[in-house]
This record gives sequence, structure tokens and C-alpha cells, in this order.
Amino acid sequence: MAAPSSALPPDIYYQWYFEGVPLSDGPDIIGSQTSSLTVTNAGPEAAGEYFVVVSDDAGRIFGGAALLSLTNVVFSLVSPVFTPPDQFQFTVQSAPGTVFEVQSSGDLMNWSTLTTLTNISGMDIYTNTPVTAPDQFYRLVEP
Repeated sequence: MAAPSSALPPDIYYQWYFEGVPLSDGPDIIGSQTSSLTVTNAGPEAAGEYFVVVSDDAGRIFGGAALLSLTNVVFSLVSPVFTPPDQFQFTVQSAPGTVFEVQSSGDLMNWSTLTTLTNISGMDIYTNTPVTAPDQFYRLVEP
């Protein structure tokens, strides 16, 4: 997101807002008081309305709102462990509150949904018991 800054005098001040609340620079927010705002590692909590207020000694101007929406939720399956005779377990990493389906397949062509889960903590463990096929593949998808 950016506000035009060409040909502006040096005493111009910027303040970016998210959902009406002034932003401050931090680990995932860069440029909260500049003409260009960067939001890194944007998860579901970063979706919403952003706008900038540009001011100088003569007054201030409200920039039009920019709506940030996320269409691809990032999650990963890590630390897979098979415990004989029939238990498979892995950890799901994602933003807290992410909803996903756990699917399995015996041939990588035909997938079945085992369950739909909400990742409460951001690092949740899923266990599949019993594993019913010798060659079982798993994936996570958005419902």
C-alpha cells in the first residue's frame, strides 16, 4: 500500500491506520509513519481496512481505504511420526484459528476427507488411528 509522495515538502507526516486504529512499527508492520506501508507474515488477523492520514501545518487529508483480504491460507504438515502397529501423527502449523481439512489417499489421485479441524493454537497435533492402508498419503486443504 502506498500514498503518493512526489513533490511534497519535507514537513509532511503520515500515519497509517488499521480498522480505525493507528498502527505502530513492529515485527510485521513496517512504515506506519511513512508513505508506504508493508505488512509481512499477514495472517487472517491482518485482513481488513487500512488507510493513511497525510498531514502538514496546513491540515490533513484522509487517504482512501485499502481492503486487505487473504485468499490463500498458509499451513504446513510437520513432524510426521508413524507408531506401529497403526497410528500416524503429525503437527499442523498455521495461524491460530485456521480451518483446514485433513485428507488421505492411497494413490495420490483419489482423496478422502478424514476430518475438518480448526487450528486453535497455531501448532496443533493430528492423529490418525487406525491407518488402514500400507501406502497412505496425507495433505491439508482449505475446506
